[in-house]
Amino acid sequence: MRLARCLICIAAASFALAAPALSDTGAGQVTVASGTYTPDEMRRLAVTLLVNRQPAQALRVAEALTVRDPEDADAWLLVSRAARDVGQSDLAKSAAQNAWKYANNDEVKYAAALANAQALSSDGARTRAQWWLRRALQIAPTPELRAKAERDFRYVREQNPWSTQLSFSVSPSSNVNGGSSSDTVSIYDLPFDFVLQGSARALSGVEYSYGLSTRYTLRKTKQTRTSLSFAASHKTYSLSEEAKDIAPDTKGSDFALTQLSAGLSQDWFAANGRLALNGQIGVNKAWYGGEPLSQSATASTGLRYAITPKLAASLTVNHEWQEGLGERQDADLLRSSASLSYVIPGGHGLQVGVGQASSQSDATYLDFEERSAFVAFALGKPVFGTKVQLAVDAKHRHFDATTVSFGDRDDYTYGAEVNFTVNALDYYGFVPTVKIRTEETDSNLAIYDRDNLGLQLGLKSRF
Repeated sequence: MRLARCLICIAAASFALAAPALSDTGAGQVTVASGTYTPDEMRRLAVTLLVNRQPAQALRVAEALTVRDPEDADAWLLVSRAARDVGQSDLAKSAAQNAWKYANNDEVKYAAALANAQALSSDGARTRAQWWLRRALQIAPTPELRAKAERDFRYVREQNPWSTQLSFSVSPSSNVNGGSSSDTVSIYDLPFDFVLQGSARALSGVEYSYGLSTRYTLRKTKQTRTSLSFAASHKTYSLSEEAKDIAPDTKGSDFALTQLSAGLSQDWFAANGRLALNGQIGVNKAWYGGEPLSQSATASTGLRYAITPKLAASLTVNHEWQEGLGERQDADLLRSSASLSYVIPGGHGLQVGVGQASSQSDATYLDFEERSAFVAFALGKPVFGTKVQLAVDAKHRHFDATTVSFGDRDDYTYGAEVNFTVNALDYYGFVPTVKIRTEETDSNLAIYDRDNLGLQLGLKSRF
């Protein structure tokens, strides 16, 4: 068996930081007799010493090999493992880097990537360790070794107090600004119509979305977790030539939305694993078109209960106290939702849910009542390496008053979407996503009619 494979086997339980269990043969410790050894014999000797829990002796043998040949990747792998076992973290990390530098095939590179991840994880640098495990996953020479890298990644992520996610998407859309699909509207029941101009009409273009979210676990037990979270997101747009003709004085950045948020959350988990509770408080600030839009404080709670192994229920409640900035009015928003998730025969996933939202504000467009519902269905097996999910949703929003009519306003919104996660194009554990969504809003006031057809292309982590 090649040395790299031996070291991979030795490292099988390395992220749990447990030495391999050995049967008692009665042979005692390995005795190194004096004499002359070939490089291969010295490598095998170092492996034997590591297996028999004599890392200090293994380190001396492995370092001798690196003196003989500073570009011996196998020797650097042995140095890294032995140094880690004796607590020399700096040496373990530098040796792993050298192993990666001098590796000459995917099998050795895989072992070197694992060595880097193990050395970093042992030193507490688990976020960087996760990146090395992604590299190991990418170059794994067999499906079994790829699965091992993924298992190790999940283990290190669970131990890491930091959890960070990056997001990016590009979304062509027929209505980037939420403008009206009508060309003319009637206002206050006047006997003639007004022609909508510029950005009041639907403008087509492309949305560019970037996001960063991170969570730091302050305290964690088997049944509780306390964590801080931070998030930043930015959406901006480019307009199509047709949109520029409709609204020549409008730029895509006029509709840009930037948001920052921070929060403190507490999670509780039942001992049997069936019930999970969450409570969170947070603060947010938003900018629209580069100008301050609002700042708010939020409080939310939620629960998830596994009724059976295949049926789960979820409930969330969120209260937001929003302070308008500039010309925007304040608003007090209350949202709640409930859903059921069920695994049906064939491994397919079915989810149904309902929601409620209400907003109280002096601004008529922020003072409303809303009811919503959705149904989502996920195929149990990938189609040509692609996960597929379908969803439909409906929403009714009622306003008691408007600024363009003497009566009230009722908007009915219907949407449908299909989501593809292309696992077959996995790259370092990241996979492309595609979402196609169509949405239509019918209002009793034509100015609020909306149509939108959009395509969203993005990337996400597969695990």
